[in-house]
Order: sequence, then structure tokens, then C-alpha cells
Amino acid sequence: MVAEDADGRNPHAAYIAYATQMLTELRALTPAPILIDNLPEPTVQPLGLAERGVKGHRTRFRLTNVALAELANAFPDVYVIDVAAALAAAGAERLLDDGQVGFTHFGSPGWLLQRPESEKAAVHGIFPDTAPLAHALGGDPYGREAVVAARHIDALVTVLGIGRKKCVILDLDGTLWPGVLAETGSPFAWTPEISGGFSFIGLYFGLHEALLCLKRRGIVLACVSKNDEASVRELWKYADHYPAARLLTPDDFVTWRINWDDKVGNIRSIADELGFALDTFLFIDDNPVERDRVRRRLPEVEVWGEDPFSLRRRLLNDPRLQIPVITAEAASRSVLVKAQIARQQLRAETLGEAQYIEQLRIQCRIECLTPDSTKLQRVEELFRRTTQFNTTGRKFSASELAALVKNPAARIFVVDVSDRLGDHGMVGAAVIEDCEIAGFAISCRALGMGIEHTFLRHIQDEMKDRPPALRGKIIPTARNVPARNIYRDNGFAENGGGVWEWAKPAAG
Repeated sequence: MVAEDADGRNPHAAYIAYATQMLTELRALTPAPILIDNLPEPTVQPLGLAERGVKGHRTRFRLTNVALAELANAFPDVYVIDVAAALAAAGAERLLDDGQVGFTHFGSPGWLLQRPESEKAAVHGIFPDTAPLAHALGGDPYGREAVVAARHIDALVTVLGIGRKKCVILDLDGTLWPGVLAETGSPFAWTPEISGGFSFIGLYFGLHEALLCLKRRGIVLACVSKNDEASVRELWKYADHYPAARLLTPDDFVTWRINWDDKVGNIRSIADELGFALDTFLFIDDNPVERDRVRRRLPEVEVWGEDPFSLRRRLLNDPRLQIPVITAEAASRSVLVKAQIARQQLRAETLGEAQYIEQLRIQCRIECLTPDSTKLQRVEELFRRTTQFNTTGRKFSASELAALVKNPAARIFVVDVSDRLGDHGMVGAAVIEDCEIAGFAISCRALGMGIEHTFLRHIQDEMKDRPPALRGKIIPTARNVPARNIYRDNGFAENGGGVWEWAKPAAG
């Protein structure tokens, strides 16, 4: 359709119309995430260099991929797999067969090594020796399939949140800058007179830039360094001619341990402070001894740093460091986590829990979402990320939530919280289907303030006039112990099988 440009005006119209119909019908059948491959870019062109303008052979495919990206954005939980970029990165000439068989075909050259002998009848049984082709493919007829399958798996890891990392802990000396800061006196010695920003110093600028991108994705940064903290604070500065937008400053880190203590203990301390499981951390250090020590004593923590030339690409491409959609909460997570640390400090300084809660001056804003709500993506993220206070462990896809919010027999409640130290954002969500709370989740950063009880009591009040009786379900998971008594503590009675039923208060 695209290659032949039948109508001469919009080469991708027919393709996009077909893709729209396919996605619409699939979404009507299933709420599951959908991955759709974009089109490979041709390696050869009919008119060669003379292919000019938007109607050129290769450009038509590029325009189609742009239109496909826009189309996917109109559907919940549909993700485009950038096959064109994947094949280009791996070497498209040995992975696409349009250089052998035709301008409209984008299969694998390896297919020519897999055809049955019976098909040679079409060429009188005569065909060139395929040994040169096999050699060019490195002996692997499935190279193209492997590249595309890897992209599919990476996308699923991101979409399903498998092994997601929440925090990157960084060493400083030799990692974020060259040498030892106390000896060099400044992170860098760069000036425009020495070089451009993309010479040797570009390696470090690029690493900082990638880490700032992770911050925008909702991953928080921390640092662990054997150093004198006062010296680091004094010397970690950049002159005005540095590209400030590309460089990390101390304010970009939610917490740090700059001391002479063992790094393993410091990492454990940061995990306790943030309340994150150890398997959600990535630690980067240029020192092989430190890397080995962390790997041996904290095997749950991912450890990188062997190859400084691969760090930027790995940080930007690893699916465990990506999220399907950037929400407002994700982009501001570092601010939220810093505020949470301040609350912990206040709690430690006050005499009792009641005094702590009183000093926070907590405010809750609870609403029932409507079909036009912009908060559904955050609800999906909350259930995906929350493991401790999650009554069932269930994860709701964006398309499931979009269907539920339109269902008159279902309701989705959310709670936003703020206090005098800052805005927590949306910290809780409850999904109710046929008067049963199918999922009730509160972010760990909001626990210990009674918000879960305030939220549930509001839901009880909203549902008190709707038959049948409101029910809640507890499905034990490895980490949801904190959530298991929420119904018991709010007037529900267990009916067996993890189902709790609320006895409505008598009228009057």
C-alpha cells in the first residue's frame, strides 16, 4: 500500500485506515496491552539519489511511521515498536531483503536460506550458491527475527513493569567526573578555548544528560561516595559557560551518603530511608572493588560501571529504566520523595504520632473519576508500582480502566493529598466492580498518616445507598502485609475466601 502510493496524494492513508480498524477491533476484544510494529525503512530506492521530496520511496515509509505513532497515541495501552530504529541500529542491509527480492518486501534475507527445495521448481531447479549469503548473515538466518523479538520483549518489560528500577545510586569521583574532586578542585576543567563540548568532556556531559532524563521518567537519584561532604558541597560547582541544562547538581539528588563508611551499609541506609526494596536499585561505580563488594553482599542490587562508554546508552535504553507514559507524578517524583524525607525527619523530632499528624496539617481531596478524566494513567501507574499497601496485588491496564470508568456498575475513586511540607499528589486509588473493591492501593509515601482509613470511609459513605452490600477482597502477596487489616479495621466482616463485607450502619 505504502510503496505503490496508489492515490498519489496520501501514501499512508490506506495503511493507517487498516491499522485503525485493526486496533479498534482488537481493543473491543481485549484490554491487554497491544504492541504494533512500525515499518522498516527501505535499504534501496527505485530511483536512487533522484528520490526527492515527500513522495520519495523511503520518505513515504518514514511519513507512514509518523502517522502510525500519532494513531497509537489515540488508543489506551497501544505501543509502537520502532522496528525501523532497531534494524538500523543492528545494520539494516543484512537484516532486510529489499536489497535482494523487491522494493515492496521487507522480510529477512535469512528466509532465502530456509525455503523448501520444492520451490526451486519456479527457477528450473537452478539457484545461486547461498554460501555467500550465509556468510554475510554470520551463519544466522534468524538475525532479523532476533532483533525484532528483543524489542518486543523490552517493550513488554516496560509496559508490565517487570523488574522496574526506582532509584539510581551513583558514585561521584571517577564516575560523574574524572579524577578525585578534592584533588582536581572542580568537577571539570573545561573551557571553550580547550575544546568543544563534544570532545573528551562530552562523555561526562552525556552521562549527566542521560541521568537527568531518568529524573523526568520518575526515577530518583542518590549518591554514595567515599569523600568529605563539606569538600564536595564546596567544590561541586560549574562556571557560567558550562551547559547547565545538561549537568547534574546536588539538588538533583533526593539523598546522599558522602562519608568514609562502607558503601554496602550506605546503600542499605538509603533503601531504608526511601522505603524501596533493594531489587529496585541500580548502583553505578567506576571502582571494580566496590562493584564486587556490592554484588556479593547485596545481590538484589543491579550493579554497573565496567564500561563508561556504554553507560549512557544503557541508561537510556534499558527497559527497566523506562515507563510507558510520563505522568505529572512521575516527572515530579524527586520533589515528592524529598518532601517525604522531610516528613520522616519531622516525625523523628516530634514527641508522638498524634503531634506529628497534627503538625502536618494533612488535606485529602477525594473524587470519583469520570470518563473524561486525565488521571487514569496515574491510576494505572499507582497499581503497577504499589506492592505494600495493595489489597489484591492486581494491576489494571490503562484500557481496563478506560472501560471501567464508562461502566455504570463500576466506580474508580482517587485521593490526592497535601500537607504543609508539600503536595503528595495522587497517592491512593480504589476500583469498584459490582460493589466489590477489586483493588485498593495507597502509595507507600502516604502510609502512617491515616489516609487509607479516611479514603475507605469516604468510599463507604458514597456506596452506602447502593445495593448490594459493599465488599472488599484481600489476596495475600509477598509484600502486602500492611494492607491486610484495612477492611477489618473499618467495620467489614470476613465471609471467607478473603472476602470482607461491610455491615451498613442502621438508618437513624
